[in-house]
Amino acid sequence: MEYFLAVAEELHLGRAAERCHVTQPTLSQQIKVLEKELDTRLLERSKTGISLSAAGEILRHEAPHLLGHIHSIRTKLKAASSDGHRLVRVAFSRAGHALGQRAMVAEFRREHPAVDVTIASGWSQGNVHLVRAREVDFAFVRPPIEADDLQLHMVGSSEIVMLAPTPLTRSTGPAPAELPLIMWPRDQAPGYYDHLLRIISREGVGHVVREEPDYANIASAVAAGDGISFMDRGIAEWLTHGEDTQVLHLRASAAHAPLGVISRRDQCENLATRFVHACRRATAAELSPTAGRLPVEPARPTFGVTDDQGSGVK
Repeated sequence: MEYFLAVAEELHLGRAAERCHVTQPTLSQQIKVLEKELDTRLLERSKTGISLSAAGEILRHEAPHLLGHIHSIRTKLKAASSDGHRLVRVAFSRAGHALGQRAMVAEFRREHPAVDVTIASGWSQGNVHLVRAREVDFAFVRPPIEADDLQLHMVGSSEIVMLAPTPLTRSTGPAPAELPLIMWPRDQAPGYYDHLLRIISREGVGHVVREEPDYANIASAVAAGDGISFMDRGIAEWLTHGEDTQVLHLRASAAHAPLGVISRRDQCENLATRFVHACRRATAAELSPTAGRLPVEPARPTFGVTDDQGSGVK
């Protein structure tokens, strides 16, 4: 095609051959091969020279677009065959930004700028299905999970806090155990759900009496005074607006929940290692104080612990 375009633009076999760095007989033979493949005559040949046929005129206009498309395909094929160039599909767990997942993927993108990363989102159980179905390469989940057929790597941990109506922080407010416990459906992430219930039981709070479909609806219900809930600190603070809700820290020092990344066991080991390491580096950077800035101590009340002034939160 490149040979034909040179001939079409020069309308002189000698100049076209020189431009293509081939001999004139070679160029002439390649044009004949192209005509045979297309089953049409592209050039009108005469004793005085050459000119384009009607089909040749059409091809002259289309050839640059065809060559550009071919070049694009070659570039993509070359990228796909190299180790560092490919498409990586990632699924966040719910509220990925509040859990630092976006920062983790950003770290991977920074280290591998040539890799195309696409993002989906779902609950842990749904993300397990996405990985098994090969619809995503990596997915963030809240362990424990039942997936022995998948690789699980821990990449972070999050403090669990109580999200409560603001009156709970005042001496006139009801005790937490007196309010309904609001949670999301267990089948969205069974292992994580049960882990939260174990933490909640240590705080003297009763069983779930109301379910909401997601964190946003849970926060709305809490703000309306319908009950309390327990969730990751980042999510709770992200959803806390105005004066209707309050984030309370728990008594248990072990009130944390892990964050993991899953992948298939047949996933490229090198790629999986690079992705997991990028996630862990982002977590380490988030936990480390930046230069000239001290770590921020929790400023909100602590559930079940009396403060320095003696006004306990019940």
